[in-house]
Amino acid sequence: MKLGLVNLRRIDSPANERVKHLAKLVGNASAMKAQGVACAEGLHLFADLMTRLASQVLEVWLPDTLLDNPEWVAMHSLTCDPGTRFCVVPAAVYKKISALNTPTGPLAVFAPPNETSKPDFSKHMVVLDGIQDPGNVGVVLRNAAAAGIEQVVCTKQSAWVWGDKAL
Repeated sequence: MKLGLVNLRRIDSPANERVKHLAKLVGNASAMKAQGVACAEGLHLFADLMTRLASQVLEVWLPDTLLDNPEWVAMHSLTCDPGTRFCVVPAAVYKKISALNTPTGPLAVFAPPNETSKPDFSKHMVVLDGIQDPGNVGVVLRNAAAAGIEQVVCTKQSAWVWGDKAL
C-alpha cells in the first residue's frame, strides 16, 4: 500500500476507544514492551522506520495538519504492509496521544524486532550493560549508528532500546 490519502480512516473524537488506549500506551515503555509494540514519532523517525522495518508497522497516526506538509507528501513513495492501519485525527486529538510537548506527527506503532536473537560476533557491536536512562541509551544508539555499528547487545538491566525516549 502506498502512503497517501487512500484508505485513511478519520477519527474525530478523543473519546474513541483506540485513541484512549493509544494515549495510555505512548510514552509508557513498560506498557509498550508488555504489549509487544513500540512507537516512533516524527517525520525523520518515521522515514527511518519505513526503510528498515516497514513490514512491522501496525498503525500510523497522522494529525490532519500534516497531510499538506511537503516532507509527508514526499513520503508517498514509501510502502508498508497492506494490513497497516492509517488514522487521521484533528490536531487537538493528536496532541492527546503524543508524548511530545510539541507534537508534529506521524506516530507509527510497530512490532520491534526480535530482542532475543544471538549477536553475530564476526561484526562490530556495542554492548549496553546497565544503562538505565533511556536518553543515554538513545545517545549511544545514535553514536553507534553514526559509526556504522549494526548491532547492539543490551543486558536486562539496561533501559529498553525501543522506548520513545531512547528512539
